[in-house]
Amino acid sequence: AARSKALLEYTQVRAPYKGVVTGRFVHTGHFLQPGAGRAEPLFTVARLDVVRVFVEIPESAAARVAAGGAAT
Repeated sequence: AARSKALLEYTQVRAPYKGVVTGRFVHTGHFLQPGAGRAEPLFTVARLDVVRVFVEIPESAAARVAAGGAAT
């Protein structure tokens, strides 16, 4: 039973964090083996976490900046 459970777990690929799949480079049914010389990733996953960024701005631009403002 333990062997069957372990083999069944190999049928799924899980990301180490929550996110959105932005690129898929394999298709359902493809046979994959670990360490088979594959250089490119199977999937690309983007994290969508909110981040806090601290930046220094020149004093001349301070009047145009507000707390909570959008940044690009």
